[in-house]
Amino acid sequence: MGKRSRDIGRKYPSGSKKRAIYKAKAVERQKQKDALSKYFSRPDSTVEPEELSEDADMVENSPVEHTTQTENDSSDKEFEEPNQSEEDTQASHGEEKTTKRAVTDAEGTEGQECFSDNKDVSVLDPEQKGNFNSADQMEISDDPATWPEYISQRIREYLVKQGPPKIIVEDFPKNKIGKHFSKFHCKRKLSNGEIVPRPWVIYSVSADKIFCYYCKILCNNVTSSLASNGFNDWSNIHTRLSEHENSKGHLQAMLSCCDLQQRLSAEKTIDSIQQKLIDKEAKLWYQVFERLVAVVQLLAERNLSFRGSDERLGTSHNGNFLGVIELLGKFDPVIQEHLRRIKNEEIHDHYLGKNIQNELISIVGNAVKREIIARIKAAKYFTIILDCTSDISHQEQMSLTIRYVADGVSPSIPAGVYEHFIKFIVVESSTGEYLYNILLSELKDLGLDVANIRGQGYDNGANMKGNISGVQARLLKTNPRAFFTPCACHNYNLILGDMAKTCPDAMSFFGALQCIYALFSASTKRWTIFRKHVTGLSVKPLCETRWECRMQSVKALRYQAGEFYDALVEVEETTDDSQAKHEAKSLAFQIRDYKFLVSLVFWHDLLFQVNFVSKELQSDTMDISAGISSFEKLCNWLKMYREKGFQEVLTGANELAKDLDVTPVFQTKRLHKRKKQFEYESADEPFSDPKEAYRVQCFNQVLDKALQSLEPRFEQLQKHESLFGFLCKFKNLPKDTIRKAAADLELALTDVKLVQENEQVSTVKSVDINGYMLCEELEALKPIISSDCTNPLKILQFLTYNNRSTGFPNLFIAIRIFLTIPVTVASGERSFSKLNLIKTYLRSTMQEDRLNNLAIMSIECEVMKSLELGNLLKDFVRQKARKIKF
Repeated sequence: MGKRSRDIGRKYPSGSKKRAIYKAKAVERQKQKDALSKYFSRPDSTVEPEELSEDADMVENSPVEHTTQTENDSSDKEFEEPNQSEEDTQASHGEEKTTKRAVTDAEGTEGQECFSDNKDVSVLDPEQKGNFNSADQMEISDDPATWPEYISQRIREYLVKQGPPKIIVEDFPKNKIGKHFSKFHCKRKLSNGEIVPRPWVIYSVSADKIFCYYCKILCNNVTSSLASNGFNDWSNIHTRLSEHENSKGHLQAMLSCCDLQQRLSAEKTIDSIQQKLIDKEAKLWYQVFERLVAVVQLLAERNLSFRGSDERLGTSHNGNFLGVIELLGKFDPVIQEHLRRIKNEEIHDHYLGKNIQNELISIVGNAVKREIIARIKAAKYFTIILDCTSDISHQEQMSLTIRYVADGVSPSIPAGVYEHFIKFIVVESSTGEYLYNILLSELKDLGLDVANIRGQGYDNGANMKGNISGVQARLLKTNPRAFFTPCACHNYNLILGDMAKTCPDAMSFFGALQCIYALFSASTKRWTIFRKHVTGLSVKPLCETRWECRMQSVKALRYQAGEFYDALVEVEETTDDSQAKHEAKSLAFQIRDYKFLVSLVFWHDLLFQVNFVSKELQSDTMDISAGISSFEKLCNWLKMYREKGFQEVLTGANELAKDLDVTPVFQTKRLHKRKKQFEYESADEPFSDPKEAYRVQCFNQVLDKALQSLEPRFEQLQKHESLFGFLCKFKNLPKDTIRKAAADLELALTDVKLVQENEQVSTVKSVDINGYMLCEELEALKPIISSDCTNPLKILQFLTYNNRSTGFPNLFIAIRIFLTIPVTVASGERSFSKLNLIKTYLRSTMQEDRLNNLAIMSIECEVMKSLELGNLLKDFVRQKARKIKF
């Protein structure tokens, strides 16, 4: 642009020019404000701002031109008083003026890029926050395209120490015209024929671009693509590299980088002293936060509350967290020093308040969840387990638990079956559609693919197991390979409930047990009498959903019938309450009834067997084959007990009758004639023998009901066993049978979907295994595998030993899917026990995020203990250390 006529011959800048320069430098000065405050703070320092600015220039920017000390001082003075600039008076016309403007622009851009990272961390987004301390965590990638846009001084020093990343790629991708990058361009041929390397050329695998190492880390020459977004015009790469390596900005960046590397090796950077102080303070804070995290882990693992009614140190009501910190301060020198600094007001932020507690809980809880999700993704196939309950604040909480099979690749995670709690989800509706949508949303947030679900386990609610609109039916429409199994333990509970309501004798028996508990628990005096006589097992209240408590009550009365009778007699004789006296007398009379003693022995034997099977199925490693085996054993025992068990029951009842001085004879009652409704009805044949009447109307009827209810409730489990069962029995099966079973399994593990592309419909087929190859692998394994490998877990461990799974890939996949399918939802039920311990009456207003973090830390405490939290705290500690005044 040409000069105006009135500017010809002007020796000094015009007023508009001065104002423009002043405005540009004011903007630059504002950008560089408090640039080094994150490294040190000197409230009592006598150093002038000009000296601080000069020191900053020494670190961040290399000298552009060789200037005298007078010129430097003049430049510093101009920074503070732009209206009295002397440097601007030396501007001249033509080429010299153009060169000077280019240098100034480069310097201004460099300052903007280099100092923008010194802004307050709180005003940046989370991604930018992560860029500040990634060097602290030593997680900077060798891919320059992934380096942060704003490179801080700490990251720059780290990159300079590491040096240019080596190019390890051999085959580079081609662009649309067939051109690609080559390592040939990493060398330069000089005029005399010598070939020298270009160490500054670095390659990004993710972006398929090259960068200039020096210009990229020093934020220099940002107008060049080699220093900013990368260069990938392979047709002109030779010319572009030649121009760049001869440019002034590149040479300046190279000299600055070499100078910085030399000063780093000698530890003579301008902020070395301040950085040592920061590192010392950060080390102290790291030690403090190590102990704070340990306290958080301790309280969370034991489901203890953190805060009290007072949040001050030294008070007796400041809660468990501050109480443990004060206890550590008596013995631990680190916490003792920290508490001393707080008491002497040497630090303003002591980081012991509720906000820091929540932050530490969130850090540890999220770390545990990330570790679990990483393990699930490594296993690929997983099962979802859902169960719902209401908490103390009357919110419906749905527990999400995931089951998977580890392949044994990681040495810290042995091959086996694992079930991990993920989180509690507040649900506002219990319909199958709502729960299904919530499930899909949560899996998407966790980064888990619905297509990898190979099992789903729920209770026996209609909204979960419904064949039309239940959650399992909706998920099967999306993923046909998500095999559904109703909870076996819930099935046994339902069977027991059906058995207890089959006849009046059974109902009156459990009613008497409940009355005994209610009588003694209603008064402390009666309970004292009860404990005086009954010193062993105690009576329990009955519950409709947990039949284990009925087993405990029956067991207590079965082996302490005499003690119960003595306690009832004493209550009858000593109480002044007429109703209690009547109830005690009636219950004592009922205990001495021979039929009641027979029922006591009968229900004890029956509940013991069912409870034993139910307990066995609640293991995390339980598989379908073991569940079917337990089911078959129980069925066989019921059939045998129906044929021969009545006499055993009478033998046990006779022993009890002897202890209570009761005649072992069934009492005869008057026969009730049933009124005929129609003329053609035949008359009932009454039982003349009361013992035979009890055997037919109670004993046989209860067992028949049990056998009748078992088959349909375990039908789904039997289908899965018939599909996968041959994997455990192949050693004794002929090849034709194995081939047919393998083909059926391949078909069951195949998903075919229709996909529409460009108005054309095509099918996409997804197959987990090859049936033919699975049959061949099983045939080859017959003479190798030991005879004791009869369950899928042992086969899995056999295949993972010495990496044998690579030779039997289809069998390895099939076994993993087989073990992934759940048998019970006991893990979900156990998480509700933790929910009641964490969210108590006094903590009923707890937020959902805090509840989930505390729950996963408590339930998955083993995973929490295996984590290395040092790297997680490093960024956290570094930010806290920046706030300290030295």
